[in-house]
Amino acid sequence: MAKPPAALHRLWVHHKPTMIMMVAAIAAAVFFGVQVNDRGRDWRDRPAEAAPIEPWMTVRFVARSYLVRPALISDAIGAEKIRWKLSLEELAALQGRPVEDLIADIEAFLAEHRPPRREPRGQ
Repeated sequence: MAKPPAALHRLWVHHKPTMIMMVAAIAAAVFFGVQVNDRGRDWRDRPAEAAPIEPWMTVRFVARSYLVRPALISDAIGAEKIRWKLSLEELAALQGRPVEDLIADIEAFLAEHRPPRREPRGQ
């Protein structure tokens, strides 16, 4: 069997605990690096899903989440352009109807006008 290099042998003889910790740290870095890479690949290939519509959201937030222009949603629910900063709950109160009805109208509009999601890579 070949002799280890002199410098490595000297480190092993005089600094055994440090060398053991360094090898363990390198092994942990490789292990966790592989884990991050695998999870990142899974996350990147997953198709994006928009969050369910909630009363606290604004028209602009919903529009950007569902890849639709805010003006289209605003027109569909009968809200003026100036009211984009109001939450759906506030818009429903201004229109005098339940927020659930307003959300149902937005969801119906999005079901017809939302662009299709692209498929993940590799499928």
